[in-house]
Order: sequence, then structure tokens, then C-alpha cells
Amino acid sequence: MKMEVHIVSREVIKPSSPEVQLKKPYKLSLFDQLTPTTYSTVIFFYRMHDVNSDDITRAKIDRYKKSLSETLNIFYHLSGRVKGNLFIDSFNEGVPYIEAQVNCRLSDFLKHNEIESLNRFLPRQPFTKEAMEAPPLALQFNVFTCGGLAIAGAASHKIVDGATSKALFSTWASISRGDGDDIKQPDFEQASLFFPPRDSIPQSHLSLMETLWFTEGNYITRRFVFNAKAIATFKAMAIAGKPGVKTSRIQALTCFIWKSFIAASRAALDSPKPSILVEAVDLRSRTKPPMSYDSTGNAFWWATAFVNPMGTKTQLPELVETLNAATALYETDYTQTLQGEDGFETMSEYCNQLEELFSLEKPDIFAFTCWSYLGFTETNFGWGEPFWVALMGKVGPAFRNLTVLIETRDGRGIEAWITLDEKRMAILERDPEFLAFASPNPRIVLAGIAVTILSSTRILTWDSLSKCQEFIGFQSLLYELELHVYRPGISAKSAAIDQKDESLPKASSRASSLRIPLSKNPTNPIFFCSKSYPTAPLNPAIVNPFFSAQPSLQKTYLLQPNNLPKIIPQPRSKSTSAPSLHKSSVIERARGVMAVGGGELRQWVDKRMKDSYPVEVAERMLLLGFETWT
Repeated sequence: MKMEVHIVSREVIKPSSPEVQLKKPYKLSLFDQLTPTTYSTVIFFYRMHDVNSDDITRAKIDRYKKSLSETLNIFYHLSGRVKGNLFIDSFNEGVPYIEAQVNCRLSDFLKHNEIESLNRFLPRQPFTKEAMEAPPLALQFNVFTCGGLAIAGAASHKIVDGATSKALFSTWASISRGDGDDIKQPDFEQASLFFPPRDSIPQSHLSLMETLWFTEGNYITRRFVFNAKAIATFKAMAIAGKPGVKTSRIQALTCFIWKSFIAASRAALDSPKPSILVEAVDLRSRTKPPMSYDSTGNAFWWATAFVNPMGTKTQLPELVETLNAATALYETDYTQTLQGEDGFETMSEYCNQLEELFSLEKPDIFAFTCWSYLGFTETNFGWGEPFWVALMGKVGPAFRNLTVLIETRDGRGIEAWITLDEKRMAILERDPEFLAFASPNPRIVLAGIAVTILSSTRILTWDSLSKCQEFIGFQSLLYELELHVYRPGISAKSAAIDQKDESLPKASSRASSLRIPLSKNPTNPIFFCSKSYPTAPLNPAIVNPFFSAQPSLQKTYLLQPNNLPKIIPQPRSKSTSAPSLHKSSVIERARGVMAVGGGELRQWVDKRMKDSYPVEVAERMLLLGFETWT
């Protein structure tokens, strides 16, 4: 089935307070002036937590729009327009807002997960040259037929960097869910005071910046996921045999990817060009005195690392040393030379050096930026945190090689969104060394979360539980259970406690429940927890918000977000007569239960199994759930 996104409405959202019009113009900083106008994008995907209805969806949209209008009272400069590359005013111009309907379920989209199709959710084309007067912010609210949501934002890099995006979305989400704790009060003046704008910027500098950002070509964006074990391996390789060398996991991963780019360039070109890595460095904590982290605008610049692709310093340890030296420059007095009225001279020297390099031979430029500190995976507008954060589909026809790093939902892995020219990307996607650590666009699994409390008898559907008052606390229960990881085994009492897996998240001291992932793919977990083993009790403070109101439900639940009819759990029969039993497998029983929408799952317990399913059976049950739902 071809996915289609139909535009339902277009409008402009403006600040709700008329006092915004009295604000003085927002001054650009020197870095704002040098940065081209182009949109960076982000898409937040939310699963359906409620019974799908037009009324509930409409309520979410109304809350979203109202909170946006209130947020623009704070971030009013995003509602204005840039004038003459000097300042922003006309704050009543507003933010373009689009509502769209997607003609499929969210699960259908995730089955295919075609990166290029992500652009259909976006209000603007990502990383394309735009007019300077383009709106600083644009938004699109996409609704799937199941009630799932894809909320997309496009922010102009002319005035919005990573820290500004973090403050914006954190504040907006906080207002939307009625929580004032995360509302930021941005500082609109610091950036222009530390890095004063110029009345006019030399055209040569502006042309150079456009060259750094844009070059004609056929660029392709792909998503690769690196797990915690792979990243730890890169870090160990980077410092092996170098006792005095330190590096971060992000720097190690960045240099591994850079190393793969260099290899692709050697394979693609008869005569490889010099290779330059430019990495975005936030200057807020590096200025003297340090700037506020809530200061707005582009308070970053590029650390520049250079290597000869045909030289000897293209192995991971050498690349890490080269990049560390480039970023360390901003820890010195060099950052201070960028500040104040004299900062323009330092910036001019930087531009002149790059122009000289480009005049000799056009190098390969690979830009990197890290979004793993922005907290996008925690953006909660009032209907839970996103289960996936995506960036973009295909960039414009004129761009550059760019890699954006963002954390996976568990916070341990990294998704690398890599944009390369077509020829290099084709080589990278066949590179065995790269693919030994990188998972190309692994499937995002929305549902099939099975939460099992041993001694189980019932299967309930997601649809039925969403109608229960106790469902409110279920999401926090899942979050807590995810923190407690042990190896599965027939005897959960012993094997689960004794055999830890270092590749999985560490257990937390906040509770002592037992979580056993029964799928090799960490995005397809099945949760087993026990209330009977004294070595792994469920913490009542965590469980009670969901289970306390209905003790009869303290059994087993296989939760599936499907449209099966509502089930009213019935208490177990107190009859003392022997039940009528026949030999059948758990899988057959589960299939029959799902077919009718709920009922008894287990009618007897084999004590030799210590009331625990074998791993293979549990995995098959989970797959059955996936098949039933999809």
C-alpha cells in the first residue's frame, strides 16, 4: 500500500499575548549572520494511548496549538522575520502550521520504514537553500488512521542551533502538559553581546559559508544504528596502547564513521582529495565568562580536522587524536579571541585560511553534529514520550555530506543519520568493516509489548486496558521494568539473578522487579516479572498505580494495540472440581484466546517449570502477538 499524506488545513499560529508586538527587534549575532538560511528538521512519533476517536484526536490538536501560541509568547523571535541579515522583527507574522491525515496505520508505515517517505511528514524541505525572510519555524501535525501521531518541526538554522531547539521543545512540551518545571526563560541578548554582529559581512565570507553548506549533487540520507557494545569497542580501539589519550564515546564513533568515509572516497575516486571533518562545537560553556545555556541563536562554531587520505594517519587512533586536537582548540584562549568587537578579525582569518585551502584543491568536507544531549527522545506533550525520533528523508539537491548523531530511546545506542553523495553512499552500504558494527535502518517496532506476571491466566488487549482507569500508571510501570535486566532461564529464580548481561541496561536500585527480554532484537522486548520469588519482588509503589484497583488482574497480560473488542476480566472459578484438561500447546491456546479477544491462557501450571515459560515458547507467543496485530 502506498502511503499518502493529505493536507487537511493550513494556518498561521501567532503569539497569544499582544504584548509581544511591543518587544524590541531581536539582534542577530555574528554567527547568525554567517549561517545560511536552511531548515533542520525533526519528527516525533507517538503511539496511540487512547481509544481512537475524532474527539480525542481533536483535543490533542487543540492542546498542541494552544500551547504553541503560548510558547511563542516566550520564544517570540521565532514568530518574526529576519530583516537585512541584521535583526528580527514583525513578531506578529506567526508560524506556519499544517494539519495532515495519513492514509494508513502507524504500524503499516513502520513495517516499510522507507527513509525517503519521512519528508511527507515535514512542513519544509530539509537542508535546502531558503530566502532569508523565510519563517524561522514551521510545523506539521500528522495523524494516522489508528490515532498515532507524527509531529514534525522545521527550524531555520539561521537563528536556531541545537541548544535553542532543546529549550524550545522542552518549554513547549512543558506548557502543553501543564507542567511549569521545564519552562525555559531564554536570554535573547547574550549571543549578540558576546559575538557582536557587523553592519555588513564581506560577500566573500558569505559565499564561503554557502560553499561549506551547499554543493550540487545527488545526496542520499540513510539511518544506521550503533549499539552500546559497538561504541565501546570504538572507544577501546581509539585509546589502545595510548595511556595518556582520552576520548568520548561520541568522538570515537565520529572518527570510526569518518574513517569509513575516507575509505569510500578512496574507492570512489582515482585521486582522493584531502579529507576535512568539521564538527559543531557549542561555545556557551567555553566563553569567558561562560554564557547561559538558555541563550538563543547560533552560539556554536566548527572544529576543523584535516587528513591526507593517502597518508598513514587514517587509522582510528590517529583520527581520534586529530579530532581531539581540533576540538581542544576551543578550550583555550582561542574562543575568547572570537568574542567582542575584535572577534570579527579572528573569524576573517579563519575564512581566509579556508579560502586559500579551497583555491589549491577542493577537499572532501564531512560535517558532524551531535544531538544526543538535546533530550528529544523525552519530548512529552501530554501523551507520553515519543517511541522514535526521526530526522528527515531526502535533503535538497544542493547540500553537503552531513552526519547527525542522536541517541536511541534507551539512551545507550546512537542512531547516525548519514547524508552522502550517491556514489560514496553506495560504497559505504557495502563496506563489510562498517556493517560489522552498523545496523542499516533496523525496523522500528511499535507494539507487541508483552508484560507477563508469572502465574498467568488471562490475555487482555491494549484496547480494553486503555478504557480502564488503572491504565494511567501503566506507562511508568513499563519504564521501571525496563531498568531491570537479567538473563532468561528455565529457573528464573536462580539464572535470572546470577547471570547478568553487560550488553543490556544496568539494573536500577529504584525497584527490584525482574525483566527478561525474550527477543534477540532489543526493540522487540517481552517483559517477564515475578511477584512470587523473594529474590525479585515487584515494588508495590511502582505496580500499585496499575494493578491495585483490580487484584484479580494480578496475573498475566499480553497487550496488543489492536481493535479487538473490550474484555471484562472475570474472577477465576472457585469450583473445587477437577477441570477438564486436554493436551495442547501454549501457542495453540494463545492463538485461540486472541481469536476471540480474550480469555484463559493457562489452565494448569507445571511445577517443574517453577511457573515460568521456556524462552522459546515466550518468543513464539510474542511473534503470535505481532502477527495478530499486524
